[in-house]
Amino acid sequence: MKNILVTGAKGNLGNAVVKTFLQNNHKVIACISLKDKELGIDHPDVSVFSIDLNDSDACNVFSQSIFSQYKTIDAAVLTVGGFIPGNMEAVTIADFEKMIALNFYTAFNLVQPLIKQMKQQISGGKIILIGSGPGKDVTKGKGSVAYGFSKSLVFRLAELINEEGKEKSITAHVIVPTTIDTPQNRAAMPNADFSKWESPESIALKIMEISLP
Repeated sequence: MKNILVTGAKGNLGNAVVKTFLQNNHKVIACISLKDKELGIDHPDVSVFSIDLNDSDACNVFSQSIFSQYKTIDAAVLTVGGFIPGNMEAVTIADFEKMIALNFYTAFNLVQPLIKQMKQQISGGKIILIGSGPGKDVTKGKGSVAYGFSKSLVFRLAELINEEGKEKSITAHVIVPTTIDTPQNRAAMPNADFSKWESPESIALKIMEISLP
């Protein structure tokens, strides 16, 4: 039984990740936003915490609390993120600030204390981040400049984690889903071919396979 930290646990992908780890007999530390009242999953091996992931001080306090309680965090799956469109002519500084806060800071604010903790663990640990096509390939991000830029930082963050953690068995992986089959995406793109989309459950299984030795 491993201890798995999951952020964005109330979201479509995060919720599927939580359920997948629980179904495979692991303990889950589920982070939800301050506006969410509950996780919606009743299970003895899940603990739920409401936290503002853009607040670095709150993230440090939270991290110290769970490190004290769980002793070891085997893997962290950081799923929080968001999207706004906008090409080079339309994008604003406010768009950049919003996207960087949502897609980068929400990860970095936990990565920082997690790295420190995992360096003290004999088995190291794994950090799973969520990337995107526009973040990986600039030609795919022409219509979503701020989003693509913020997601590109996720790839660089993973590279830095792997460089700093390579002697301590700490590794980072970036998952790059295609369009995820969610009610929100179906509503936004009703004429799309849903059969080509990835389900949150299938992505969650891939994440679990990567997260565990």
